[in-house]
Amino acid sequence: MSNCGKLLHQRIETLEKESITQKDTIKTLSTLVDSLSNTRDRPSQTFSSSTPPMNWSRIAYGMVHRDENAVAIMATIATEMKKKEERA
Repeated sequence: MSNCGKLLHQRIETLEKESITQKDTIKTLSTLVDSLSNTRDRPSQTFSSSTPPMNWSRIAYGMVHRDENAVAIMATIATEMKKKEERA
C-alpha cells in the first residue's frame, strides 16, 4: 500500500473511533435528558408537605408563640436583622 493509502486508512480508522465515541456520548446525553424530563414530570412532594400553613387566626389574636411556623419566621427575621446591624 502506498504512503497516501496508509494515511487515508489511518484517517478512516480515526474517524470511525470518533464516530463511536460520539454515538456513546449521544446515548449518555439522551439517557440524562430522559431522566431529567421524568424528574420534572413528577410533582415535588418535599416542598408541598414539609411545612403546614400558618394559623393566621392565632397570629391575629396575639398567640404567635403557639404557631411553630410563625415562631420560626420571627426567629429568622430577628437573626437577619442582627446580621444587618453587625454589617453596618
